[in-house]
Amino acid sequence: MYQSIKVSAISLKPAKWEKASNADKLEAFCVEAAKDTPQLILATEGVLEGYVVMDVIEGKATPEAMLDIAEPIDGVYIHRFQPHPPSTEAARHSEQEYLQAQGPEMEARYKKTVDRLR
Repeated sequence: MYQSIKVSAISLKPAKWEKASNADKLEAFCVEAAKDTPQLILATEGVLEGYVVMDVIEGKATPEAMLDIAEPIDGVYIHRFQPHPPSTEAARHSEQEYLQAQGPEMEARYKKTVDRLR
């Protein structure tokens, strides 16, 4: 009924309001995590903007400032951390076999993501 997958979880202390440097730091951690060949890499919420919600809660920043730094679902940083199409024919074949084994819903979601990146 359930399927096990290999996951790498990333926890880092981001700098508040520093989306670009946080993305660079996150990418370095992702590169390191990828060496263990996980099927999924997870990061904490708020890692890009530095979990600025506490600044809003504590009255140090406005809700509008938080919304301004929030990454849109189609933003450049979201695209930066989405799966990319495999670069070789062998990798594409391997990826296709994996996706087929995951079922049609996962395969369709992956193809939709790849199509958006092209």
